[in-house]
Amino acid sequence: MYETTFRLPSAGKIQGVPESLTIRNLTTEEEKKLFAVPGPNVFDKVLDSCIVSPEGFSTKKMIVQDKMAYLLHLRAHTYGPNYRVFYRCPSCGEKFDSEVNLLEFPFYELEEDFEEKILIELPQSKDVLEVKFLTGEDIERAEKLAKSYTRKFKQSAREAEYVYRMVLHTISVNGVPFDSVELGREYFTKMSGMDSAEFWAALNKRDIGYDTTMEVVCPYCSESWEEGLPVTIEFFRPGILNTRRG
Repeated sequence: MYETTFRLPSAGKIQGVPESLTIRNLTTEEEKKLFAVPGPNVFDKVLDSCIVSPEGFSTKKMIVQDKMAYLLHLRAHTYGPNYRVFYRCPSCGEKFDSEVNLLEFPFYELEEDFEEKILIELPQSKDVLEVKFLTGEDIERAEKLAKSYTRKFKQSAREAEYVYRMVLHTISVNGVPFDSVELGREYFTKMSGMDSAEFWAALNKRDIGYDTTMEVVCPYCSESWEEGLPVTIEFFRPGILNTRRG
C-alpha cells in the first residue's frame, strides 16, 4: 500500500484530533464497497479503513473542514490530483468541462491562538454564546434528531436539521448549557434574524481548510460565476464519464 502524510486544517488544536494523518490509497475492494453498497455508514467505514496513523482514529471525530481535506488528499493520493468538473452555464445553458488540481486550492490552518470554545455576543438579545465546530458525530446526531422531529411534527427535515446543527454547535448560553436538545431547539427557533445572522457569521469568518470556491467562466458566452467544488461520481471513479460518453 502507498502511504502519504498531511496536516489537518485544525492543526492539532481540536481535542481528540491529531495534527496530521497518515493514509493509504483506496483498494479495488473498497471501491467496490463505495459503489455496490452506497450510504453514509459504508462511506465512513471506507474512509476510516484508509487511515494508517493514528491507528483506530475515526473520521467522525473530525470537524467538517478536516474531513474535506482528508477527502481531497485521499482522492489525489489514489488517482492523482487532477479532477474533471462538469458545468452547465446558467446564462446560455451550454455544457462544458474543466480540470482542477485538488491540492492547489488555498489552504488555511486554525490560527496559533485559537481556542476550541468560541465566544459570540449576539447583537440584539445580548446573549453570550460559547460555541464549537461540529464534528462528524455532531452532524450525524443532527440528522437523526431532524428525522425524528420530522416524523413527529411533519416539518421539513432540512429545516429541522438546520436548527439542530445550531443547537449542537452551542456549548452554553450566558454560561449555562441547555438542559435538553429540545430546549436548545426552542431557543434557536425563536432567535431573531439579526442574532441568527451573527451566529453563522462568527462561525464562518474563520478561514480554515481548503477554500474550494472557484470562479467559472463559460467558454461559449463568457458568463462568469462562483461555484463550490462539485463532488460527482467522477471524484472516486475518474474516467467513468468519458467511458460512458465514448
